[in-house]
Amino acid sequence: ILGRNCRFLQGPETDPAAVEKIRHAINQGVDASVCLLNYRIDGTTFWNQFFIAPLRDSDGMVVNYVGVQCKVSDDFARALARSEGGEKTFDNQYNAHSATS
Repeated sequence: ILGRNCRFLQGPETDPAAVEKIRHAINQGVDASVCLLNYRIDGTTFWNQFFIAPLRDSDGMVVNYVGVQCKVSDDFARALARSEGGEKTFDNQYNAHSATS
């Protein structure tokens, strides 16, 4: 989705802590990677691995950002949540995901 903020993919079960991690990375001018529960236009959910990085000019000033997102499986999202200690949050989101997918 070139040139668009992907905020429109968020919904009621998107983890606010993950969204805050993205916001913090932008404010600090650093890379970030998060796994988000996102929503299609029909309301069904999907897991999305999202990476954002600042682009800098020759003086080191941030001039833009690049974001890359990839749809990932439930198993990948669960494994990532386990490795990051967020399995309870994942379980809550997974239950919402299972009800809409």
